[in-house]
Amino acid sequence: MSAGVVQKRKRVRADALVMAFPALALLWLLRVARDGRLADYAVAGLWIGLGAASKYTPALMASSLYIVHLERRRAEGLSIRYLGFDDRRLGGAALVALLGFCAATPYTLVNLAVLRRDLGYQALHMSSGHFGHAEHGNGYIYYLFDVLPDALGWPALVAGLAGPILALRGSAMQRVALWGLLPYLVVFGAMSTHFDRYILPAVLPLALGGAVLLDWIRRHSGERVWPVAILTGLILILPGLGTLRQQRIQGAPGTQQLSAEWLAENMDAEREFLVSESYGPALPRDQRGTLQSDPAFARMSPHQQQRLIDRPFYRVLDIPMYSVRSELAAYYYDLRDRKSVVEGKSVDL
Repeated sequence: MSAGVVQKRKRVRADALVMAFPALALLWLLRVARDGRLADYAVAGLWIGLGAASKYTPALMASSLYIVHLERRRAEGLSIRYLGFDDRRLGGAALVALLGFCAATPYTLVNLAVLRRDLGYQALHMSSGHFGHAEHGNGYIYYLFDVLPDALGWPALVAGLAGPILALRGSAMQRVALWGLLPYLVVFGAMSTHFDRYILPAVLPLALGGAVLLDWIRRHSGERVWPVAILTGLILILPGLGTLRQQRIQGAPGTQQLSAEWLAENMDAEREFLVSESYGPALPRDQRGTLQSDPAFARMSPHQQQRLIDRPFYRVLDIPMYSVRSELAAYYYDLRDRKSVVEGKSVDL
């Protein structure tokens, strides 16, 4: 802890798990398409359940599993008269998914009133749109022509989409890439709220789709290596350059850091307040009581303790951020309350 700077503890974001569990589910869907064992269904269901426990959107993989299930029954010569619901393997996958979800988030079902409220809010959020997202326009265009090309490069995106299309006339295992990709593109493209990270689970199906295309090129080029090598190079070089560009951007000071540095130099910590929304400049707030009760504080030398306590702390008033129904924040920007805030009077925010 340098110069007594107290930072919030870092937590694992849900997006890492939202990427990992659907990826694992997709790998087991390949096994379902190839072997169709009850254990393959169960493990795929487990990953889907755990993914939905981290964030609801991986539940979309359930539709992927169902389509692969129907293809598996057709390959086995079984009837789909009852749409495949009479197959105990599908029921086993659903049961394991439900148990995995409940085991990972047991508190979700403890208070059904809270669950209904939160689901209602998320439904409103997804349908009405997130504040500031109107400029994204149509979701399909946003993800297919902005987010994915910027992240993967056009060669990788085209290859990832071309492979699943070619797989329509290929094997069931090759079509898994399409069934893993389609739910995310269809559902997220139709929503009014768009975030780059929402489409992360589509990256692995696109990678599998690219592999399908490379295999198709290899087989139709007389087993020649050079066409595959050229396309592979085109696929890999742009994401590599994008990664380098992103590293340079992340290495430069961001707007939050620059504004925090300016405020630290120009703001009177004793007389002035900072009124800020979420994601504003991070300034050290008065946490002396909390610091002095921390066991780590007791292990410091007297000089370190004094240096930590004597550093400037800033008075920050937080404005609630409304991602939905943003007009509710208008009260906090009412200039009639500005004088009382500046004078340091008690303001009920």
